[in-house]
Amino acid sequence: MRWLIPPVLWFLCAGLIFGLARLAPALGLPDLALAPGASARTMLVAGLALIALAGLLKLLAAYEFRRARTTIHPFHDPDHLITRGVFARSRNPIYLGLVISLAGVAVIANTAWGLAVVALFWLVCDRWYVAVEEDAARRRFPADFDAYCARVRRWI
Repeated sequence: MRWLIPPVLWFLCAGLIFGLARLAPALGLPDLALAPGASARTMLVAGLALIALAGLLKLLAAYEFRRARTTIHPFHDPDHLITRGVFARSRNPIYLGLVISLAGVAVIANTAWGLAVVALFWLVCDRWYVAVEEDAARRRFPADFDAYCARVRRWI
């Protein structure tokens, strides 16, 4: 399942959110709007704001990976432990950005069903991707990684 890298899962979840927004009533599910009285334009602006915030977070994190000259791929062992920049506030700013941007998609689709998909995405990230990456970092940098974990939260 190494082909199911986080961006692939994100796109699958985004498609599921839009699909649920359109098909929920046809599937016998209640139509659960996040903001029933809000215009599509309002939801679009709010969702795009979340996506932009998430994009900035991911860019700042990617910059730190490039600066450290280490891999960004979740299934490869790290060459360096990154603890500066956005990594000084969250051990997983890229995953946090992916979750926030997916929440933006749910806002654009204006469906509470989307929040369930976001929660599922977060759970998969936390239990699968993050767990694999933290195990690799702990093996490679045992004392440094433990000290980092003591100072910085996994998410926020």
